[in-house]
Parts: sequence; C-alpha cells; structure tokens
Amino acid sequence: MTVKGCDFAGGRPGADALRTAGIGFVARYLADSLGNDGRFKNLTADEARSYLDAGISIMPVWEGAAREALSSFSAGQAHGQDWKSQADRLGIPQEVRAWWTVDTDAGPGDLDSIAAYAQGFAQAVAPHPTGVYADGAVCQAMHDRRLVSGTWATNATSWQGGGFPFADVVQVPAAQGGATTIGGVKVDLDTAFNLDGMWGAPQTTIQGGHVFNPPLQLTICADLDCPAGGAWQLQPDGAIITCGSAPYRGGANGKSFFANRTAHHLEPPTTAQEQQDAATIGGSCYVIVATNNQRYGPVF
Repeated sequence: MTVKGCDFAGGRPGADALRTAGIGFVARYLADSLGNDGRFKNLTADEARSYLDAGISIMPVWEGAAREALSSFSAGQAHGQDWKSQADRLGIPQEVRAWWTVDTDAGPGDLDSIAAYAQGFAQAVAPHPTGVYADGAVCQAMHDRRLVSGTWATNATSWQGGGFPFADVVQVPAAQGGATTIGGVKVDLDTAFNLDGMWGAPQTTIQGGHVFNPPLQLTICADLDCPAGGAWQLQPDGAIITCGSAPYRGGANGKSFFANRTAHHLEPPTTAQEQQDAATIGGSCYVIVATNNQRYGPVF
C-alpha cells in the first residue's frame, strides 16, 4: 500500500486543504540557519500540531543550501546539532527519522564527502535514525555503506545518479503531475511505500486479542494491494499475511535462502528469470526484497 504525500518550502497549505487533497504525510523543514521562527520555510509547533491532529505524518528534513552535504564530517555534525535543537524544541520523539538532503546533481567523486557529512549528521542527531534525499547513486551509496536507515529519491530525472528502486519515499516526476497547488501553495508530490520513522505515523504492530489467546502480534514492514481484491502484508522475517480475498502461496520465512535477512518491501518480478518463474506460477506473483536489496521469489 502506498501513501500520498508532498513537500513544500514557502507558504502553508493548511491541514484541511492537505487532507482534502488526500495527503497522508508532509516533508517539512527544520533548519535553524534559516531562522527558527518559521518566517521562511521552517516547521512551527502550531503547524506541526495541526498536521498531527489531522492524521498527517511528518518527515522533518534538514536543508539549508543545495550543495552543503558535499562537504565534511564537521559540517554534517553542525547541521545535525541544529536539526536536533529544533526537534527538541518541537517535541519530536526520538524514534522519528532525521532527514538530510543532497539537493544537487552529485557525481561519483562526491560520495566520500557526502558519506563524511552523513556520519557527522548521524552522530549529532542520535538516537534519531537518519535518512537521505538524493538521486539514485547517492541513495544507493549511503544505503550500501549503512549510513542511513531511509532513502527519499528525487524526481530530478536529468541528474546523473538516476532513480533508486528501493527508496522508502519517491518524488513524483513533474511529467506525471508531481508539481501541483494545494491550498494556494505550490507543492511537490511524493509517494511513500511505508511511513516508518515519520512523526505521527500509525503504529505497525497489530494485535488480534479478540481472536487469539494470548494475543497475536504482527509487525508489518510493507503492505501491497492485491489487484483481485484484498491485500498482502509482509513481516520482517519474510512471512506473508493475506487479508481479504488475496491468494496465499507462501512466504520466505524459514527458507534457507532468506535466512538472516530482513524483509523490506514487495514488488512485481523484474528480472527475466523472475518473470519466467511468475509465468509458470500464474496469477499475481510478487518478489520479496530484503533490506540488503537481495530478492526472493516470486513466491505468491
């Protein structure tokens, strides 16, 4: 299941307008260098409360200048300290992810500098987890180096890094209507494949005490609507839970190939072998993708 969201710097569309537009989360800025009174693009306490009261989750993002992450450990540390001072002032819980951005067309030669920045930022915002907004190459590199727990892929398709198929959040390309106006404010639309680490996100632990004794607890890391009705839910161990009329053919938990891996999301088969296997199985077939990007399936 995907969630529609948006990000914006200038203006405030208002929670009512955002909900009317079907927005389930917003990316908003925490950047003390721009003035912490919210006159420019900073998230204010009243604004945050209005979103949370309306059931809109919040991605709190640090972004001062477009190329600031192409710098150093000390710069990341300073910006992380500024992010955390704002987060503490707003009362953001420690489990909420601190996002930072590479809002520029970075090249392969910039990755080490960006990694140093990421380390400084993470140290300063701890115990908050961190996430990066960037093109595919940067998202991939920060993910592979285990410097972030979340990725937000840009819609700037002309940047050399391209897209990132395993991102938690992606900006909607302009050609697909990604730039729009809500409540009189220009916004960029985003799609989230999960709300993990967002402020105000619904809990992902489901209890079924009215059916099971003791209560059954399921930790869900991804949802996927079934084209024929119903939905599938994915647990970190690769188990598949079917909802409604969605068919069940198995899961990856307990399978030797998937041992010691953590599931991240579900997606249709993309490789030639996966597509061939899916044709053999027939029906709706999906692949389990682990947090290390390794793929299992199609299994159902």
